[in-house]
Amino acid sequence: MIVNLRIIELILYIDEKNKQQSKKTLLDYFYSFSVLFIFAIINKEY
Repeated sequence: MIVNLRIIELILYIDEKNKQQSKKTLLDYFYSFSVLFIFAIINKEY
């Protein structure tokens, strides 16, 4: 559960950085989803 909250914080942080740049690239989306995917796998193992 703590890991899930950290994922959300990280994605929100990435989203905030993108807002500052006033544009959202495909690479940023890919990074967000890959982070989510990796932590989803980690959660399944524990």
